Amino acid sequence: PIPFTLNLPPDDRFVIAFSGGIDSLALISFMSEEERNRSAAVYVDHSIRKREELDEEIKLNRKNARKLGVPLYIIRLGEGEVERYALEKDCGIEAAARSLRYSALERFREEKGYNWILTAHHLNDQTETLIMRMMSSSPFWSYGGIREIEGHIRRPLLSLDKSQIKKKVRESGLKWSEDSTNNDENYRRNWIRKNILPSITNKSLQTLAEEMGLKVECRKIPVEELETFEEAGACGTAAVISPILKIDDPEVGKSYVISKDGKAGPTCEKLYHKLRNIQYGIEPDKYNWITIVN
Repeated sequence: PIPFTLNLPPDDRFVIAFSGGIDSLALISFMSEEERNRSAAVYVDHSIRKREELDEEIKLNRKNARKLGVPLYIIRLGEGEVERYALEKDCGIEAAARSLRYSALERFREEKGYNWILTAHHLNDQTETLIMRMMSSSPFWSYGGIREIEGHIRRPLLSLDKSQIKKKVRESGLKWSEDSTNNDENYRRNWIRKNILPSITNKSLQTLAEEMGLKVECRKIPVEELETFEEAGACGTAAVISPILKIDDPEVGKSYVISKDGKAGPTCEKLYHKLRNIQYGIEPDKYNWITIVN
């Protein structure tokens, strides 16, 4: 289990912004262990995606909420409401959906007498947000990133990275939903997540691997080599490496099991902890990768 506590006010009540994705499922799982009797999950249906996909997502969300013992409420926005708001405010669909979602959550909080809205933003989101603000020429003060507390909103998972989020959900034995729009690279955040950040992490890991005395190559891997792998790792968007336990090839119906015991190998462990220690100031940053923003 992940040694982590939410550190929330002991007598307050909480609204969990619950999309059904892996991040908010991790949050509701933590809450079910610590604050079950003082929280409720709220799912906002933006009516953007196909109704069949949304209905399946809501069905899965109800199942997960029941299993965790947290009440779930559904708020459905009107058909075309997000699109109309985007035109009115001259903003993108993603920004419009976010604004309407937060408004709906705040109304629910006020009407039901809850103290806080909790969102599942984590370390990867923090990194993506910072890159987005730098790319859009945002003012320097905004480079501080996502705040842990903002108004009636708290973000208790900001210190966790994506690999820890995934570990939590897998330990819970729960299935999460996948928003089809997360693969649409017309949304800037998705494009940054899939293209820029993994390449930055990749370069950092290559540098560390060379210093550890490992031979470093940047090349495509032939399928035949997969059976020879002793370890494998994926570059994350929060400048971390996540161990790969198995690689599936659905075209030929074959699976390549990398980790026989289900654990990360020693090299992946060393690279992960080295990079994290530099991020958190435990080890000196002699590469000038870290910039401290006051």
